[in-house]
Amino acid sequence: MGETRLALRPPRSMPGRVTASSTLAPVDAYHPSYLFDGRLDFGWVEGAKGLGEGEWVGVHLDRPAEMSALEIWNGYQRSEDHFRKNARARKVSLEADGSASRCSR
Repeated sequence: MGETRLALRPPRSMPGRVTASSTLAPVDAYHPSYLFDGRLDFGWVEGAKGLGEGEWVGVHLDRPAEMSALEIWNGYQRSEDHFRKNARARKVSLEADGSASRCSR
């Protein structure tokens, strides 16, 4: 018998909160929750002086969730012009349940 594959889709929402080490002003325009709204025309922008080294985003879920993948769109995706004129992460660290790993491009 043939194998039937089902398309898996992420949940439309997950109760929790998103925090960030800093956010560029005005905060309503660059809030870290924009990282999870599925739109490319808005995004979180850190607000620290310099190139943003050491800045972070935290995702705190209200209940445990199993994740099999994480997709990261690096850089400001609003347009090609926005992408070229803004910084992107060179290194990303990921921590889940107290276990850390380092990802590089």
